[in-house]
Amino acid sequence: MNINKKRHKLLELLSTQLNNFNLRKSSNNTQAVDFETIFKELQCNEDELQIITAELYSSDEIDYYRNKFIELVI
Repeated sequence: MNINKKRHKLLELLSTQLNNFNLRKSSNNTQAVDFETIFKELQCNEDELQIITAELYSSDEIDYYRNKFIELVI
């Protein structure tokens, strides 16, 4: 999967988690998604995740939470 597809999949994963949190359907009581889930869903490692998230982070679309999670900025 290329970087743009993985970036899109990450945003989809984060928006689903945010929607579930807002609708109180989330099982973990947070609007963020942990790195392990992201690695699994995107089939990437930490280095590739940094490349995927760099543009989103610099444009304030996402934020890191406790250096373990990523969340959408709303």
